[in-house]
Amino acid sequence: MSTGPGLGALVPTEGLQSTGPVGLQTLLDLLVGVYQEFYSSHFAREKYVSGFLQWAEPLVRQVRRTRIKREDFHILKVIGRGTFSEVAVARMRSTQQVYALKIMNKWDMLRRGETACYQEEREVLLRATDAGSQSCTMPFRMTTTWCYLVMDYYVGGDLLTLLSKFGDRIHEDMAQFYLAEMIMAIDSIHRLGYVHSSLAVGTPDYLSPEILRAVEGAGGYGPECDWWALGICAYEMMLGTTPFFAESISETYAKIINFQEYFEFPSSGPEISDMARSFITGLICEREVRLGRKGFSDFRSNPFFCGLDWASLHKLPAPFLPEVSNPTDTSNFDIMDDCLSEMETLSDVRTELQLGCTWLLWILLHRNLSDGCHRPQSKT
Repeated sequence: MSTGPGLGALVPTEGLQSTGPVGLQTLLDLLVGVYQEFYSSHFAREKYVSGFLQWAEPLVRQVRRTRIKREDFHILKVIGRGTFSEVAVARMRSTQQVYALKIMNKWDMLRRGETACYQEEREVLLRATDAGSQSCTMPFRMTTTWCYLVMDYYVGGDLLTLLSKFGDRIHEDMAQFYLAEMIMAIDSIHRLGYVHSSLAVGTPDYLSPEILRAVEGAGGYGPECDWWALGICAYEMMLGTTPFFAESISETYAKIINFQEYFEFPSSGPEISDMARSFITGLICEREVRLGRKGFSDFRSNPFFCGLDWASLHKLPAPFLPEVSNPTDTSNFDIMDDCLSEMETLSDVRTELQLGCTWLLWILLHRNLSDGCHRPQSKT
């Protein structure tokens, strides 16, 4: 859950954002959005607008007919729930393929001012091509109240579940593999021109001091904040706790901002190598000297990863292979529920929002245009 303004968001990096060619999916989304906007406006009877609506109507009807809809999926299990979204394991009825379906209440996002976060998440997923990045299998879909992201479902679970299987910490040889995977994923996001700003989706323990200072109006932050979060993850993976844990969020924030006074390795408990300590210390430090500030090369040459073949990392077997029984297995996740929760409806918030135009056109005019992704083909 988000803990403050601007936290847990994918943020475009100034000067790094690249713009690719406008894809067919983007153009179709724009056409449908413009059609809906004019169709429901008082301009609909104006000569040229009426002509446009007559010309576009058959194409819009065809686009709507061929698009993937919510009814195309059968919800199996809910494996994640956030402030205004849920993630469910879902089976596509026509192909029996299994996906992770993220379902978001768009009116709640508009009310909370979180539309940019959603668009940036979609942008990254659509453009992710590296082995370390999850991809969006299909373009997002919208209804009157909901937005959807359809993604590959990774049946093996997440990192927190993995840690819980090993008593909340793993050996550093094992951690090396997963940290290398995380580095490649973070680097791929940075090369797309984005800063994640919180690898743990707004969890206070992982926020960098420069983010907290920026929230207070003191300066800004850049890609280095993601490497700080990686350092917190590395500390937790090998030592079983986070370095700035406190009973209250405000105390945690105070410890992070004054990390020079509070950061230390436990005097008793798990032993880790000097190389692991040096690696973690190189991440939990001021941004000006932090590992990663020079890019991926900082990690390729780091002693903690000595002997690791980065080029073949995606081909290596994982240190731990989770047991799964079938493509819909959810045993490696903390199951939230068997069905979606009752979330807000359009009628609950339409009056409060008092929007002057439809939400779709607003988003389309403010999005970063990018190539879409294709509808999956049936597998035999």
